Amino acid sequence: MKIDFTGKRVLVTGGTRGIGRSIVDAFVEAGARVALHGSNQQSVEGAAKTIRGSQAVVRVAGELGTTEDCHRVVEAAISGLGGLDVLVNNARRWNLSTVEAADEATWDEIIDINLKGAFFVTKYSLPALRAAKGNIVNIGSMEGVV
Repeated sequence: MKIDFTGKRVLVTGGTRGIGRSIVDAFVEAGARVALHGSNQQSVEGAAKTIRGSQAVVRVAGELGTTEDCHRVVEAAISGLGGLDVLVNNARRWNLSTVEAADEATWDEIIDINLKGAFFVTKYSLPALRAAKGNIVNIGSMEGVV
């Protein structure tokens, strides 16, 4: 069974590689217009070039570790897509090999992107999602329970 997202507008954070990239591809294949988010313009442009149906992709770059960047990313996605029907919070940072190797700056970066980023991207997306009676999907990983 093929799922039809024709006309739907989707923001996928962390959509330039891995699971996020697969999510972007699936939405584009299902007919959605997608805001492809990555931490920098180079990663977004590189990923966008390889997406079949890339005319349906809006490119949105920015770190999600600050509320200002979260707001800017959401506004760029909504502006580029003309609204928002689905938010997929997929962006994450995990750069610890062990707990013993962690320092405060590394931990703060992980918390800022993984938790604060998802929270504020959701917060800033809510008005558009409510207007469209949209949905939010939060992606986790095994690192969340390790």
